[in-house]
Amino acid sequence: MPSTVKSWMTRDPITISPDASALEAQASMLRFGIRHLPVVDEQRRLVGILSVDDLRAALRVGSEVRAPLPAHERAAAAEWRVGELMSFGPATIEPDALLAAAAQRMASRRVGCLPVVDRDHRLVGILSETDLLQALAAQHGGRRIAPSVIDALVTDLRRERAVILAQLGKSNREEQRLTAEFSDAPSDEADRAERYNELRLEESLAGFASRRLASIDLALERADAARLDVCEACGGRIPLARLRALPGTVHCIDCARAGERSGA
Repeated sequence: MPSTVKSWMTRDPITISPDASALEAQASMLRFGIRHLPVVDEQRRLVGILSVDDLRAALRVGSEVRAPLPAHERAAAAEWRVGELMSFGPATIEPDALLAAAAQRMASRRVGCLPVVDRDHRLVGILSETDLLQALAAQHGGRRIAPSVIDALVTDLRRERAVILAQLGKSNREEQRLTAEFSDAPSDEADRAERYNELRLEESLAGFASRRLASIDLALERADAARLDVCEACGGRIPLARLRALPGTVHCIDCARAGERSGA
């Protein structure tokens, strides 16, 4: 069955208002590692699109548009409104359209992405050149290809998972041995206290290992869906270091902190 746009698009992409400043737009692109910002109204209807090239041309900061702006550039960037810089009436695509049609439209219009809109012209996703390459790779390789750093992380997590399973088996056997000794073997009070502490330590370590294993399993499920480094709240990228420390996390640090503050 031919692939459709909705199977490969990024759903609910990061957007911006036409009244926002160019400084806000640059900060969003930098924070989420994206090159295009769909511009929507209050009803989430698409009104335009802003690219990193638009910002580069307007702000006159060269490649530094992908880095925090120096103080003397921030004031100028704050003066520009997104609505003054964006492209109006950009080429779009429908979610049920075939990927081949999307590729042809992207090539003919010479654009790097296509906002995906419904019948009411409300934004539902965005399809980028990278998405098209992922789809092409999947057709020839049988799976969606993640960036190499993610592949390396997944390999490390699978290796760690195997180690944890072996450790849990060993820990379970050791716990059974200690439990039997604690229950059956005659010993003085000092020996019993020592065995009791060893047993509690084994139980504690097994608990940590089990929780880590569950976290890794969740990460591997998300990796199979090509969403390991995608924040479920904002759609931005979860840093690699955070994923190594907390494989099962589904939120970037900013969204995690926001959830803590709100009590969610």
